[in-house]
Amino acid sequence: VTALKAAREKKNDTTDLTRDTDVLVVGTGIAGMLAAISAADNGAQVLAIDKMPSTGGTSITAGGYFIAADSQQPNDSNIDDSIDSLMTYWHNIMDEGSDTGYPNYDKVRSILGDSGKTVDYMASFGVPFGSIINPFGGTPVAAVEGGGSGMISALEKAARDKGVEFLLECKAEELITEGSGAVTGVKATTPTENMTINAKSVVLATGGFSKNPEMVKSYSPEIEQVVPLAAVSSTGDGIRMAEAVGAARFENYWSSLSGVTISMDYAKAVPEASGLTTAQQLGVNGNGERFACEAGKHHTALTYDLIKDGNYPYFFIFDSSNEELIAPMEAGIELGEVFKGDTIEQLSGAINVDASTLETTYDRYNELAKSGSDDDFGKEADKLIALEKGPFYAVKFYPTTFGTMGGVQTNVDTANVLREDGTGIANLYAAGEMSNRDFYNQHYVLAASLSFYSTMGMRAGAAAAENAK
Repeated sequence: VTALKAAREKKNDTTDLTRDTDVLVVGTGIAGMLAAISAADNGAQVLAIDKMPSTGGTSITAGGYFIAADSQQPNDSNIDDSIDSLMTYWHNIMDEGSDTGYPNYDKVRSILGDSGKTVDYMASFGVPFGSIINPFGGTPVAAVEGGGSGMISALEKAARDKGVEFLLECKAEELITEGSGAVTGVKATTPTENMTINAKSVVLATGGFSKNPEMVKSYSPEIEQVVPLAAVSSTGDGIRMAEAVGAARFENYWSSLSGVTISMDYAKAVPEASGLTTAQQLGVNGNGERFACEAGKHHTALTYDLIKDGNYPYFFIFDSSNEELIAPMEAGIELGEVFKGDTIEQLSGAINVDASTLETTYDRYNELAKSGSDDDFGKEADKLIALEKGPFYAVKFYPTTFGTMGGVQTNVDTANVLREDGTGIANLYAAGEMSNRDFYNQHYVLAASLSFYSTMGMRAGAAAAENAK
């Protein structure tokens, strides 16, 4: 009764308010920030809203790394930073995926081909980039000093200096359309107001939906048990609103995969557990079977293998040969993240798998290690190490994701949101994780998100400003 009374009083306290602007940007991560700045630079009056109490979204937690093809920034890496070299690398990674038709290499080339220009554009108004480096192999990368937080701080300052107005704790609820289907604004709410925001152009940059369990289950059930690293605001608001006005969404969703890690709670409680890695261990699934190369060919390979195998939970077996790891593993037992057995048979009981299956898997792994050749999964010999000294520990590891791959379909040049028939929805644009499926084929490349999303945002903002004239 008290809760209902409070809800009624809150509703009665809200007021109706109408605002008008040239360009409305919904979301203030990297895509939204670049859309707002680009629109302002192209002469538009810009209002940017975000449902959170501060700007940045998931971007604020990013490392601040941008792929930068053919940038004007100093190149101290000796890496070939041409778009042709970058596309060769992209093929090498993405051709391992199993989705037919992905990625759209023409779209990837178009956007990554401008990635250096986008970095140079941001540098021109104060985003503090360093020289081009090669931290991940295969990609020319420009890093922002201060990471994601420094990046968002610099972008927000630039946006405000250019006249962009920010309205925080303002949640977009639905798009407003006229009879022809053209978008004319947004219905939004704040803690005290029900807002109608009329806009000549609307740019949706609200991110993905990895923190919305219902959408994950509906659109991408393969990643239900994957741990999302995205911000709590990543609940698919923009995708839902765009679909409601006829936007075509990608049917084949996936995830922007990150690495395999111990649980966040374990890592926080026992910082020394960060020394637990998978590369030199034996990895088994919930059936006690080895399922992949534990070292992984690249950053997301093992995550991909876990998801494709799908037999949760996943354990990586350690012996007691590294004394420095014993204390953090012992601490993990109380947290339910580590299991112990004096023998492999005892360990099988601790993790609830068939003893004969786990023993067979263990014996085969040690046989391969002693031979120096992993004939089953191709792990490099220097990482193929026999596990022989008891007691043995099984540590739970989890696949993680930066976000989702999917969203609504857009035009590559202007980021105009498309209908199923390929025609554009008038006055509506989308950028960032709102529309990223075309870039990947079940694998992710480090530093890619900020690069794609910033360039998409810049294009969306320029197009939205031109449309508003």
